[in-house]
Amino acid sequence: MGVNCKLLEFFEFPSIPEFCENVINNDTTPFWVYAYGSLLWYPNFSFEERVLGYVHDVKRVMSQASFRLGDHDWPGRVATLIPCPGERTWGAAYKITGVGNKREAFQKMFEREIKQDYEFATVKFVPYNSSTAFKVAVYVALPEGPGILVPVTPEIEAYQIFRARGIIGMDKNYLYELAKFLKNEILPLTPDAADASNDYVLRLAALAMEYESGQRKLDKAQEEMARPKLRATNDKVTQP
Repeated sequence: MGVNCKLLEFFEFPSIPEFCENVINNDTTPFWVYAYGSLLWYPNFSFEERVLGYVHDVKRVMSQASFRLGDHDWPGRVATLIPCPGERTWGAAYKITGVGNKREAFQKMFEREIKQDYEFATVKFVPYNSSTAFKVAVYVALPEGPGILVPVTPEIEAYQIFRARGIIGMDKNYLYELAKFLKNEILPLTPDAADASNDYVLRLAALAMEYESGQRKLDKAQEEMARPKLRATNDKVTQP
């Protein structure tokens, strides 16, 4: 894995065998996982505690291609994190205890994230009601990775998400769940979480809803131009 040097300013990429030895297989050390995407509403593992909070100097973007919330011709867009000094990305951290639970969660995350072109990393997480940060595991898609989609305007991005559907569901529902998390769980923490009102997920969700209601439309030519493309090839997406 070649990691962009800029990423190393914000994330650490530990050896997985060492992490397993020190955390997963250690009876006394909890396994903390940071959620900023679908883990927020669909953790498929047992956990002891869920803590709201944020990560400094990174931004949530919907730039990773998904062939589970999209298909070969029209992949979905799902979240990853990119360095962005001064930003805060709100999410939640799950505390998993017990060697059996930790092993099960780690294996499920391997299937769910690593096999979808995400990398295992660690980052400092700050609980919303505390200034004391602690290290958590996180799964991120690298900016130079094979699944990163070509950047487009918010209007086109929202349309791509609105159109995409795959074997596990519709991409727009992923976006709506993210927006619901911010509205229902994070914004009520204001003034501490006032910056969450500027999270671009909320704008994308509003735009996608306009397409869904018919208030906003693209013509046939615009639809074809809006087809998602991988940044690595800048061509029509091909499924890995």
